[in-house]
Amino acid sequence: MPGRVHVTWMITVTMMMLMLLGILAMTRHAPDSPRPRPAPFQAEPLLSKVFIAISHDGSLPTTRNPDPLPWDTPVTLYAVAYTPAGGGTYFCGDADAPATFPVRALIDGREVALHRWQSAQGWAKLNFEWRTIQPNTDAQYTGVQYLPKKFPRTARMWQDPDDGYSWKRQGITPLYQELPLHGPEAGAWKTDLNWLMPANRMPKSMPVQYANVMRYRVKVSFAHQGRNSALLTPGSDTITKGYGIANAVTRVAWRRPYASDIPSNEQLLQYAGANAGCACIYGGTDVQAEHFIGMDCSHLFISAWRKFGNHRDPYTNAQGLYNRAVKGRYQMVLNGVPASRVPRRLVHVGDILLLKSAGSKGYEHSFFYLGGGTGAYINTTDGEYSVHFNQWDTRGTNYRVAGNTIKFDWVGYSNDTISVIRLK
Repeated sequence: MPGRVHVTWMITVTMMMLMLLGILAMTRHAPDSPRPRPAPFQAEPLLSKVFIAISHDGSLPTTRNPDPLPWDTPVTLYAVAYTPAGGGTYFCGDADAPATFPVRALIDGREVALHRWQSAQGWAKLNFEWRTIQPNTDAQYTGVQYLPKKFPRTARMWQDPDDGYSWKRQGITPLYQELPLHGPEAGAWKTDLNWLMPANRMPKSMPVQYANVMRYRVKVSFAHQGRNSALLTPGSDTITKGYGIANAVTRVAWRRPYASDIPSNEQLLQYAGANAGCACIYGGTDVQAEHFIGMDCSHLFISAWRKFGNHRDPYTNAQGLYNRAVKGRYQMVLNGVPASRVPRRLVHVGDILLLKSAGSKGYEHSFFYLGGGTGAYINTTDGEYSVHFNQWDTRGTNYRVAGNTIKFDWVGYSNDTISVIRLK
């Protein structure tokens, strides 16, 4: 009998311990409470800085600019205000903000708690003005000068063994314009959700072609102890000398949805599509292309190729792309055929077409083929100089599909030559 009691007692103790361990495990792995923590002070603090935190697909908001996102990815921008009071405190949303507002964020790589601004307790009313930043595309910028011209001491030598040229690049600074987001297209966030903005909002004056890469700025104005103050995130005046708008400016880019029967072409074209809206910079630098500042025709291809995964492929010009195909680094689909007689069955969506004008010693222009008579990817057009999806050539004439032949027969350019290359 005593033995049975002992066994029963041991079983009871064991079950209690297992239950206790289960409770501890559930507590340890329970998700954080969605309720924001109260501010560590009662008096209104003086704000000293504002950030924009980016959240996509419900991710933790972060101040880091994301890599190009899939086209249909929902993105929300949150304004995060900071005060050094309380050892450093961050705010996002008012006390009555929706439960969907974040309670934590990554600010400059560090995860922090987000508190609610106490407007109902007499703290200052914060006024928000959201803006989008776009390059001035009324002019084509030049960032390259060819030998044997005289160069300023600040110019850097760049020599690419593939393109046959040695040139010095002098970085330039494209001009930018800030467009306020206001009016009917602003929607509910203007009055009710002014701490946040859906990143697909655009001014009515902005063409849809600019939707692929967008930059944003927020201004927070308020009165504190009788003095008016305003805080701004980095914007059009935040410039990296010699290159253009700084990477510190909030930026979101989406990969444009294109389909091709060649998987590598499809992915390459989608990454290239993320550059729509960038300025056209003839002979720009790798920094400008890598950070969506601006590029020329060949840099459009190389920047997408590098984002696609080949980070070691150096930048070059259209002739350099051709030379690499001759050397076997890219696939040569067609080599030097008349522009008016390009075999349709050999050209696929996402192929890169190289153009050499009659009498020219080398290839001068490169662009993506989109197929189906929809035009092709280019970076300049009449009156506007940017990466976009309009007519494929600056000379104003579309190509025509005639049976099994694609005719690139511009008026006065019937003797042009086309080569077609493709990634291996």
